[in-house]
Amino acid sequence: MREKAEKDDFGEFPISKVMPEYPLPTDIYLYIDKKFLKYKSAGDMIDVPKLNYFISKGIKNLFVLKADLEKMEVGCDEALSAEIEDAVAEVGEASRAIVEKKVELRHKLFDVFAEHELTTANVKLLQGMSKNFIEELTKQSDIAKLVEKLQGMSELAMDHALNVGNISIFIAMAHGRGDQDFLQNLFLASLLHDYGKLKIPANVLENIKSVAYANAIQDHPTKGAKYVRTIKTLPDIVATAVEQHHEQFNGRGYPKNLSGENINIMSRYLSVANVYDNALAENKNKTMDEAHKLAIKLIEYDRSKNFDPQMLPRIVDALKLAFGNYYSYK
Repeated sequence: MREKAEKDDFGEFPISKVMPEYPLPTDIYLYIDKKFLKYKSAGDMIDVPKLNYFISKGIKNLFVLKADLEKMEVGCDEALSAEIEDAVAEVGEASRAIVEKKVELRHKLFDVFAEHELTTANVKLLQGMSKNFIEELTKQSDIAKLVEKLQGMSELAMDHALNVGNISIFIAMAHGRGDQDFLQNLFLASLLHDYGKLKIPANVLENIKSVAYANAIQDHPTKGAKYVRTIKTLPDIVATAVEQHHEQFNGRGYPKNLSGENINIMSRYLSVANVYDNALAENKNKTMDEAHKLAIKLIEYDRSKNFDPQMLPRIVDALKLAFGNYYSYK
């Protein structure tokens, strides 16, 4: 009877609505071994690694006392509104729609990532949201400036996916790719590129020096592509881009050691964007300007290792235009 009474006192609250690194409006609880255990108190914060851990475990909801549910909802909505207003202040009122669409996408990505497997319904919704986002993005008069303002340095899985998506689209357009279908498929592949990595068991991810970890990392592009190919409505190019995003132009990447033109063009854009955003995350303790300069330098002086040397000059110029306000190639 006591367990039932306790259950009646609590309500579920979606983790996707909780803002990372933001004070919680109320106490929150986990339900473990048929017991509600307080996880965080009001005023505490949930950090990014823990949110990524919840995603890897497929945990989509926390618990809040029913008496506090409205307070939790209002507090999280206020935090979200504050984030949107801060972003709009950066990009300008004319770009409010793109900011709001990015926030909507991030929330949907949490639900998609936390599911045990991809579903047609979720991916269809993600496709529609991605289409709207790309259409809005390509309408903007100064895409370089907008991409700079939308870019963050968060290691949250959804933010990394969106960052990679934004950069992929930007550099593809800078390289002359304006076809909407191509851009939409590239963006969707970017959002899903690490899906296989998110499905690596948490205990494996935590032991980075183990053979199991090394094997799982090597295999995650293949696993991710396999998941994507279960959605029959998706073009196979999306799965191909996911599968090849760690291939290197010199043939020393993984999982298949593909080289040169054997790597799909969409995958080559995705690879640059992924390396770039990972470099930002690795330098998160530096200023944004310093982190971007280091990331640009990593791409620029690649020496035909990771990236297509024929594509690189225009891509580097585009990155410098967006994030560094200077050019090297003429």
